[in-house]
Amino acid sequence: MGTPLEALPTVSVPAIEQLLPTINLPPAKTITILNTKAEYHVIALLTWNDQEDLILRIAGPHVPRTKTENEVAVITWLQRNTKIPVPAVVHHDSSTDNPLGCEYVLQKRLKGQSLDLVWPSLTEDEKLKIYDFMVEVLRELTSHEWKHIASLRLTAEGEIVPGPVLDERFWEARDIEKYFPPGETVESLNPLGPYSSYVEFSIARLEKSMHAIRKHESLAFMRPHLPLLEDFIEALREDSKKLNRTNLCLAHRDLHMGNIMYDVEGHTVTGILDWEFSVVMPVQQGELSRAFMHDLVDDGGWGERKGKMLEVLRERSQEEGGGDVVERFGYVSEDQEEMQEVVDLVRAIVEVSPRGQREGERMGWRDEVLEILEGWMD
Repeated sequence: MGTPLEALPTVSVPAIEQLLPTINLPPAKTITILNTKAEYHVIALLTWNDQEDLILRIAGPHVPRTKTENEVAVITWLQRNTKIPVPAVVHHDSSTDNPLGCEYVLQKRLKGQSLDLVWPSLTEDEKLKIYDFMVEVLRELTSHEWKHIASLRLTAEGEIVPGPVLDERFWEARDIEKYFPPGETVESLNPLGPYSSYVEFSIARLEKSMHAIRKHESLAFMRPHLPLLEDFIEALREDSKKLNRTNLCLAHRDLHMGNIMYDVEGHTVTGILDWEFSVVMPVQQGELSRAFMHDLVDDGGWGERKGKMLEVLRERSQEEGGGDVVERFGYVSEDQEEMQEVVDLVRAIVEVSPRGQREGERMGWRDEVLEILEGWMD
């Protein structure tokens, strides 16, 4: 399996120099293509003498148009509707018809360093202040009403409307061509939506996984269980009123410390980066189910540290009188949690089997799915 990094474009300083006059910017004093790359972007720092530094994020061809358009729309929505600090967009292009030959987003540079770099050196009081900030972020993200599970996009008139669902784990065109027989597409293998409810989205995810099971020989071991999955989908439809008890929220979905900028001198968070895969989701699948506040220390102890962090968030949110913010992200019933577990496990099986990965775990995941399904059908 290739990684997103392998598909990143080669970008030159002269190409960036050619871009600037086309978007009414003067020649930059310095242009530095950074060695550190995001998985889906090449990053360049542009400086001038008399204006703010800018960050140019040049996208690879992983998810044409949608990812760039979503990030710009999400940042625009956040600026219009919340107090969450984000890097303002100066210019963007979701086409490749420009001197770079790539999609890009040009943003103002946020002051400070990523939080993972400074977290170990912060005092307890400084850390508590950051927890308070994150409590407010979670409250902001869960306090707005949404009607669709979707990404966002901007119309030509500046209106923010639903777009297709995005996920870093979706099958990209380059991997579909490598791992699937001819005829399969991004649309045939991924749930794109938008979707109007939790159950509708869950069923769509299952149906796309079931399609892959029918098409790929590495998934033949799941085919005998397709009728049981079909019965499960029917049960979800019948119980949809109960299972749909959720709120929808905009979720960053990769809110680790590397995406949180912190100013050591000012003792404050200056902004949150990388909203490219953010989507409106059921709260149960929002921030706390992913990389929220991950410190990027790969020592096997993150689970314990995350548990402690969530407890601090609970305490800080309750002390402020706004209720337990962590509780907002919980499942409302065992059935709802099991619905999500089946969806996630089947997706995991479909994700790794065509790539020849996790052979020792696939059967265990299948058995977990069957145990839940058999309990539902009793």
